[in-house]
Amino acid sequence: MKTQKITLGLLLTNLFIAFLGIGLVIPVLPTLMNELRITGTTVGYLTAAFAFA
Repeated sequence: MKTQKITLGLLLTNLFIAFLGIGLVIPVLPTLMNELRITGTTVGYLTAAFAFA
């Protein structure tokens, strides 16, 4: 029972970190698009690759 709670805690911590990373990067993407002169399609592929990984 205790190992299940530890496993669940680690899983939830990893999910929190992943969603925090997405939540911090997505609002900055329009600025990066303008600075790097990339299209929305490229940003979509990058976001999808990050979510898939």
